[in-house]
Amino acid sequence: MNCVFCSVVEKNEPHHEIVWSDKRHIAFLNIKPAQPGHVLVIPRKHVDDGFDLSSEEFGALMEASRRLAVPLKAVLNPSRVALALEGFHVPHAHVHLIPVNKSGDMMNETKEPVPSEELVPIAEALRAAIASTL
Repeated sequence: MNCVFCSVVEKNEPHHEIVWSDKRHIAFLNIKPAQPGHVLVIPRKHVDDGFDLSSEEFGALMEASRRLAVPLKAVLNPSRVALALEGFHVPHAHVHLIPVNKSGDMMNETKEPVPSEELVPIAEALRAAIASTL
């Protein structure tokens, strides 16, 4: 299988700013964010469609996403954190957590990857906030 997210899970290649992980999930900054701080939460287990997860696995993914939204909101102070379950661009189920302030903020994915040096400060702030809340 040639899945970029499985490669991130196994050896973080290509490099992503991982902000949190547990034995079943990993969360990292999207390199083509709709908004600064756009986080992807994925199951470590490869599954193409999130609705193919068992009820328990799906619930655990949603709970991990909910728990991560709290520090994401604290760090970036958006009006809301939007959630979308996807798997089209990368055929591995993933949750998008996107800090939003108005309708349409979810739809602004950048065309080119954001340079790592722009992601590092956000990742560091999120890691610190996550460590203090989870």
